[in-house]
Amino acid sequence: MIKHKVPVLIAGIFLLHNISLSAQSAELEDQELWISTQFCFKPTKKWVFGIEQQLRRKDKYKTTDQYFTEINLKYYISKKMYLGLGARHISKNDTKGKKTGYESHVRLNADLGYKQKLEAFKFSYRARLQAKNERKVSEAEGDKTEYTLRFKISTLYNIKKWPFDPKVSAELFNELGVPASVNKFRITLGTNYQAKQLGEFGLFYRFERQVNNTPILSTSIVGLRYRYTLKPKK
Repeated sequence: MIKHKVPVLIAGIFLLHNISLSAQSAELEDQELWISTQFCFKPTKKWVFGIEQQLRRKDKYKTTDQYFTEINLKYYISKKMYLGLGARHISKNDTKGKKTGYESHVRLNADLGYKQKLEAFKFSYRARLQAKNERKVSEAEGDKTEYTLRFKISTLYNIKKWPFDPKVSAELFNELGVPASVNKFRITLGTNYQAKQLGEFGLFYRFERQVNNTPILSTSIVGLRYRYTLKPKK
């Protein structure tokens, strides 16, 4: 049964990907590929430390858009609620304008999250405040720190005797100081597979739209990810 369902799920993700491309062809800006690896250390039930490396490709996967290294931590106030902090160093490939090449950016974030379970469903909610700034560029040269509020809701459905549980999420972005109340949104469909001692593998399709641009910019994203969590032996 599992062997038959796995290809169906994968085919469904890519079918959604292709349908979105056709429907949004008049507004489509790009197709991207995101690949990430993450290592987590969980010394106690309350603390989680993580480091992530990610590569993003644009121009229909042909060009490197950016790559970054991120460190983060979570502290669980209770079984359902947590606080989070993160710092990301980004090397972004600017391919437009007179001056092109890689730019160095730094992004910081603070999170408040909440999780709950309702029968076969697992829900998670996250509010994030982030600040992003380009290094080695002064405010006089046109650089300014971008502050953004993000709100995300996710749900996972636990299917008995099937390791590829589907997960759906939606996220809204509100860049502070910009007239539009919502500047960007993301909708994601994906699944994860826990390979016992090897770690967790993930596949997702994400549709992203920036609504404060003229014309509206839409991006279809296929993502691959791997995560390994180390816990001390009991």
